[in-house]
Amino acid sequence: MRILTAYAETAAATLQAWREHRDCGDSELHRNSTRRLCFSSGCKFSATGALRDVHEALLACAQGDDALDVTPAAGLHFSFLAISWDLYDEPAEYANDAEDLIALFKTHTAGLNFCISQLRLVPLRNALLLAGVPDQASFDARHRFADAAMQTGWRRHMEARYRGYDIPPLFWHTTLARYNRKFAPAAMRELYTRFSLRSFDDLSLGRPVLALVNYNWTRCFPLSDRDCSSQSSAPRRPRW
Repeated sequence: MRILTAYAETAAATLQAWREHRDCGDSELHRNSTRRLCFSSGCKFSATGALRDVHEALLACAQGDDALDVTPAAGLHFSFLAISWDLYDEPAEYANDAEDLIALFKTHTAGLNFCISQLRLVPLRNALLLAGVPDQASFDARHRFADAAMQTGWRRHMEARYRGYDIPPLFWHTTLARYNRKFAPAAMRELYTRFSLRSFDDLSLGRPVLALVNYNWTRCFPLSDRDCSSQSSAPRRPRW
């Protein structure tokens, strides 16, 4: 399967890079701010089983390393399709400029139960992903939604978001941790080695939500008809 081959090749390339660079290298700033909001879609989830162990271990590593940015439990999510880079500082800035996107999203995700299986950790040089394989219905729905959105004014946002990658992208993933240096620290590398062969529970997530979110989904303001967080509310739209 092409997607599993890509995960394996990415992991192998990362391990080789780690062998060649034992230190962490220079600091690197995230592309997005921690608060600004972009258009994205997906589902939040709670970590269980071995995945909960991974998350707790990452949080423990971060206790002594300010450069390690672990997605908190409240922000754990699995992406369906990201649409744009960050556009807004606050949800109130959102005007009714996404009604076409919302309509397309609802059409192409109606009745969908977003499911991911064969989950595994995939390391990048300074990040750790949880990646998996979608069920056929989710795979088809994302392709239909992406193809439809690319026929609208959202094309420029998606091309900017996925510059150099396929649209929709090959990977189905969420980022569990990011490191603000060029390469991951020893503790993060060791954690990957420890959990790289562990089995993780499949995720049956229900219908994905289209939302304004920050980079790690700790700020989440749903635009479609399902809340992605009990602590977030739909953005107030200005009256024109």
